[in-house]
Amino acid sequence: MQAANIIKQAAKAAQDDSQQALELLQAAVSGGAEVPGSLQGLLKKYEELKSLAGGLEADANRIATEADKAYQSSLMLRSSLSRLTKTSLGSFEGEAAQLKQDAAALLSTVDMYMAQYRQLQSRMGLWEEEIKKLLQRGEGERAMLTQLLSRANLARSTALQAVSAGNATFYEVEQILKSLRGNFSLLTPPLHSSFMFQ
Repeated sequence: MQAANIIKQAAKAAQDDSQQALELLQAAVSGGAEVPGSLQGLLKKYEELKSLAGGLEADANRIATEADKAYQSSLMLRSSLSRLTKTSLGSFEGEAAQLKQDAAALLSTVDMYMAQYRQLQSRMGLWEEEIKKLLQRGEGERAMLTQLLSRANLARSTALQAVSAGNATFYEVEQILKSLRGNFSLLTPPLHSSFMFQ
């Protein structure tokens, strides 16, 4: 029964880890925690859970094989005892019954943990889908942010070009105005000369 206790402890650890992984996933999806950190923790828990589930399945299969062997041995022993005399049968009847009972209990334990393993496997499938969705959402957000950043840089570059062009235009206009003022002052006669012509 030591192996059964090991599986029981492993199943409890798997349940605890699965709850933590689920909480991390819910926090990441709902925005209750930072997505990168939560996602990293979730992926780590998922890998640990995957490994633990594999070990749980192997242990359960091994104990199931041992239980089946014990059960078959009890049947063979009972068959052999049935051929003995009634006097000999009495001394082995109790041992055979106990062996059969232990084998049946062991099989029942294995069935229970195999059911837990299947449930754990089902949950892992659901979490795997959630992880994929979360990763896809993260990729989409990164792509959108990259596109927005590119547009912002392009707009900034365009604005700088516009400012530069505006400054150049203003300088040209200023030079033209200065030139016009100079020409106007040359073409315009002094005020007292006009009075002289009158």
